[in-house]
Amino acid sequence: MKKIVPLFLGLAFLYLTGCPPEPTKPATPPAPSKTAPVAPGATAPAPAAVKPDVSKEVSEAVKETKEAAVAVGTVVAEKASEAATVVKDTAVKAAVVVEKKAEEAAVAAKEVAEKAVEKAKEVAGVAEKKAEEAEKKAEEVEKKAVEKVEKAVEKAVEKTEAAVAGKTKEVVDLLGGLKGKWGFDAAKNSKYKPALFVSLPDDLFQPDGMTVNPKTKTIFLNCPNFSGRKDDKGPKNKPGALVSISPDGKKVEKLLVYEEKVPFPETGQVGPMGLYFGPDGHLYVCDNQYFFNTNNKSRMLRVLMDGDKPTGKVEVVVEGTKLSNAVLWVGDRMLVTDTFLDLEGEFGVGCVWAFSKDEVLKAGSGDNPPIKVKPIKKLEDDSHCVTIQKVKKVPGCGNGGADGMTADKDGVVYFGNFGNGEMYRIVFGADGKATTDVIHEAGQYFSCCDGIFYDADTNKVYVNDSAANAIHAFTPPKAGEKAVFETLWTNGDTDGADGSLDQPCEAVVVDGKLVIANFDWPFPELINTKTDKPNSLSVINLK
Repeated sequence: MKKIVPLFLGLAFLYLTGCPPEPTKPATPPAPSKTAPVAPGATAPAPAAVKPDVSKEVSEAVKETKEAAVAVGTVVAEKASEAATVVKDTAVKAAVVVEKKAEEAAVAAKEVAEKAVEKAKEVAGVAEKKAEEAEKKAEEVEKKAVEKVEKAVEKAVEKTEAAVAGKTKEVVDLLGGLKGKWGFDAAKNSKYKPALFVSLPDDLFQPDGMTVNPKTKTIFLNCPNFSGRKDDKGPKNKPGALVSISPDGKKVEKLLVYEEKVPFPETGQVGPMGLYFGPDGHLYVCDNQYFFNTNNKSRMLRVLMDGDKPTGKVEVVVEGTKLSNAVLWVGDRMLVTDTFLDLEGEFGVGCVWAFSKDEVLKAGSGDNPPIKVKPIKKLEDDSHCVTIQKVKKVPGCGNGGADGMTADKDGVVYFGNFGNGEMYRIVFGADGKATTDVIHEAGQYFSCCDGIFYDADTNKVYVNDSAANAIHAFTPPKAGEKAVFETLWTNGDTDGADGSLDQPCEAVVVDGKLVIANFDWPFPELINTKTDKPNSLSVINLK
């Protein structure tokens, strides 16, 4: 108990002071009493009262407490050191284990990666092998296909060459016979030898319809750009365009792209051919849809003009024709030739449409709908149809009907069949009724009548003979008489680079010069055999 008390007090001191007390010296034992000894048999006197020396016990207790604290601190320090050593050893061991595991994981990952690379190489090798096999098979298939196509082409070429040879012989024989009638002498007619007037840009080809602004003498030309399509089907490679040419041929300007203004809804195409200035100062244009759709889809368009410049607006005036080809304004009428009516059982049939000035100027403008014509089988089917003419079959010729058209100074109208060259005259009576008669029998002097143009200065009608690369001319005959023809020029198959005729299709006269558009898109009955550059216009000096 003696030792417990000091320990308790020491702990209390530590708690209160926060630090162990310093060790104290051991307490001095009390000195022996000097009191006299008690005699035997005598009663000892009572001892004097002694006050307890607590400070010594406290000091001793503090001392013991300090010693205990030091002992405890030493033990704690030793244990902490031991613990730190254990922790350090454990951490080192753990780090070694982790490092070892990491090395093992790295080695395993490397092995996996190496195996993956090997597998990838293996797969790549298999794929490459498969690709080589597929390529080899493809080459074999392609080779077989090419061989098959080449054989088919060879047969087709042989068949075509045979057909062309037969047709060419027929055409050559026909043209040879006709030329015998012409009495053409190149030396005597050298003054009419054509020269190159214009070489058009590559995006303007098949120059066709032409007209002249009577006020400015600017030439206007349509380029439908028909050729270049596979089997002449599907969308065109280049859209059709309206072009202006200065009277001297030095300036060519593309004015308008038709497909950007009025593409036909069903085909997305426009086939601009014949054109002519109307009494309102606007250009009226034949839209030939027959080369895209043969079901009465052709139209007449009105290109609104401000002098020699289009305003950018194009209107549809007439719908429902078969093959709108040439347009002409005579007095208060707009006339249009239709080359194919496709009547059952007939070799070929064409017609001429007539529309009054009042209905044309109104049609297609504002909210007014276009004039809609009916399909024609006979003259009575539509009052706008003024004449129907069948195409007589002539050896070496085609079945194209009404094509080029013009009118002389008296208002007499002339038109001809493309397929056999038959030409007609139309005279309108006071009642508006048309009377038609033949002025050139089919194949009599020539076998193809494309565009025609009347020149008042020379009082002659100039005929473009596409089949024979020739230009013929005649003076308008008197009523009831046939026309008498002369040939200004003819040449063989050519590319037109030097101005030679290359399938002449249309002509106009400006300042005494006959400007000729070379269509250069051959048909079987023509002497022209292929489409080639340049896209040219020729000129013949008539003075």
